[in-house]
Amino acid sequence: MPSLDLRTENRKSTNHIHECVLLIDARADDAARILEELNSGKDERFDAEWVPGLSSGIERLRNGGIGTVVFDMTSPDNRALETFDRLFQAAPGVPILILVGADAEEMA
Repeated sequence: MPSLDLRTENRKSTNHIHECVLLIDARADDAARILEELNSGKDERFDAEWVPGLSSGIERLRNGGIGTVVFDMTSPDNRALETFDRLFQAAPGVPILILVGADAEEMA
């Protein structure tokens, strides 16, 4: 199992050298695996941060410095399109990638 040393801090500065990918996932073990994959590239050009819930994700988006959001749509606080709209309103123009299991493709 990957290390659960997940970065959850809220950065106030937007003066990042690299783009930041924000992962919103309620399950720490899934988040650890995803972060491990995101950080495995030899030519890493971005930071990756994890927050466990939608409200903390929206707060982090409002602080700036996020280039992409990866959101687990099967999270407990998810309400499908309403959730997507809240993320989009917090940071219009930031790409949002949605994660779902094979059994939830229609929802996505």
